Amino acid sequence: MKVAIIGAGPRGLIASYNLLKDFQKTGENLEINLFDKKDIGGRVWNANQSPYLIMNTPATEITLFNYDDPYKKSLYEWCKSDDSQKFMETASIEHKQQLIDAAKNLSSNGYADRALLGVYCKWFFQNYILTQQNEHLSIKFMKNSLVDNISVSTNQKYTIILGNQDKITDFNKIIISLGQQENHLTENETSLYKYAKDYNLNYFLPGYPSEQPVEKIPANENVIIRGLGLSFNDYVSLLTIGRGGKFIQNGDSLKYIPSGKEPKIIAGSRRGVPYFPKALSQKTYDEKFEGHFLIPSVIKKKLTDGKLKYEDLVRLLKLDIEYRYYTLLINRKYSKIELKAFQNDFIQNNGTINFEQKYNIDKSDIFDWEKMLNPVAGVKITTTDDYQKDLLEWLDFIIKDAKLGSKTGPITASIEMLRDLRSNIRWIVANQLLSSEDYVNKFQKQFMSTISFLSMGAPVIRSEQLAALIRADIVKILGPQMMLIGADKTYKTCSMFYKKEIFSANNLIEARIPKASTKYSKNILVENLIESKLIHLDTLQTDDGKNLTTDSIDIDLKTNNIKDSSGKLNHNIYVWGLSTAGKYFIPSAFPTPSKNDENILMAQKISHQIVNEL
Repeated sequence: MKVAIIGAGPRGLIASYNLLKDFQKTGENLEINLFDKKDIGGRVWNANQSPYLIMNTPATEITLFNYDDPYKKSLYEWCKSDDSQKFMETASIEHKQQLIDAAKNLSSNGYADRALLGVYCKWFFQNYILTQQNEHLSIKFMKNSLVDNISVSTNQKYTIILGNQDKITDFNKIIISLGQQENHLTENETSLYKYAKDYNLNYFLPGYPSEQPVEKIPANENVIIRGLGLSFNDYVSLLTIGRGGKFIQNGDSLKYIPSGKEPKIIAGSRRGVPYFPKALSQKTYDEKFEGHFLIPSVIKKKLTDGKLKYEDLVRLLKLDIEYRYYTLLINRKYSKIELKAFQNDFIQNNGTINFEQKYNIDKSDIFDWEKMLNPVAGVKITTTDDYQKDLLEWLDFIIKDAKLGSKTGPITASIEMLRDLRSNIRWIVANQLLSSEDYVNKFQKQFMSTISFLSMGAPVIRSEQLAALIRADIVKILGPQMMLIGADKTYKTCSMFYKKEIFSANNLIEARIPKASTKYSKNILVENLIESKLIHLDTLQTDDGKNLTTDSIDIDLKTNNIKDSSGKLNHNIYVWGLSTAGKYFIPSAFPTPSKNDENILMAQKISHQIVNEL
């Protein structure tokens, strides 16, 4: 059996690992060719990237090992073992001493440098994949190999065509596991890109921050950053501590000591508020709080003609978050309330309770969805400086809550339910319980944007650093509804709320990773496979006969095999990862040590399917 695995990121590695383990039991021959246009770890987990970029998942919740492996190590356990230092001392990696120190200093609830995870991937590949080779089993890593196309011969074997037009033939099976990809530019991006060329400005397109040449941005010059999510935090880190600045403890908060090499950062977005920070981790890797509302037994009762209304999905999810919030609030602040009685009351009445009159809960403690989704609602915005004061007030408040911990802080711990209930949401998506219109137009757009804002932010340390940078006048955050144009041979930006206060800059950063979209992907392999009709876009039909695309490659969810343009299943090609965003709910999560981790289970399922066809 000859298998091609395209992508040497975490999914490609665990797929390789499980194939080798399964074929060991059969005695059959297996040859794996593992391709990546970068290195082991792939693009995002590049071991040589800046050490100032951190993960947004605790190191204890990350692994490449199967649950039942006797020698398994999480990323945290590896960092704390002799293996990590020994491996890094001899490995050919940049920032070696910084990474060794970072591994030693990593706390049990800490967030590792992304480069450390890249080293962990290399260690895993060298010690647990390459060592499985024998006379029957082999794996060859094709480093810096861009796969351009796949062709099929009459005997149903496949040829991999590389970017240099080299061809590798006779593959029986192919596993495609693509990570972050570039997309074709939008009309607005094309216009801004052309403007930058015309007037010799710096314009950084959507992409992975560590790959961008931010050293081009001069010290003390203005730089406009559009976007306040994870990439925003990365760029801020690269432009501050990445240039020699330092944070020091100043009482209960941080103070920033500039190096003098920083630019002046003007940042904004549609909301005008950074993502919620992640609470300080208090959970074990497999610990989560079960829902009481967004669960299959309740969902089934809400179905009409086999479908769940989008509004019912949102309401059930909100109830679970509110239930968790009040449970934590009562534990912290209202000891006179009998918690069990309150919880039963909340469940029986679907959260419809007069909290003030019946339980004497202060009005200021009543859960407010408007303030959650728009933390600056009701704030009168007159100038940027005034807005910094309002934003800092919110940042200080939410930082304090997040530092209480993921099992204690009422607000940030309650929105952890968005992570705890992922399996339930995946069940809804996998069983196509939402109508096509609701799924494409509401779930994929409104819902995904909201949960990103609430639950996909950076660790709380990044919010603390941002607050310090605002106070140091290194960063200014624009109010909501950021506007951005090119004019007078420069870029200009302002908030819609105060249009007269305009900032100009010769440097503009689009602080976002390109959306996982097969429809707009610029990946040459994806484009060629669509053109050859080997793959096609997943399409849903509405009740009135319209076709809506989900941005995913069309696959069979039971097997992850692709479907061609005629809908026929191809049992020899598997796709998983970001190319299936649209069919799966959040396919970008990293493998965890949990017994029911969906990435590990998928790697095992694909491997078992291939073995069963021998």
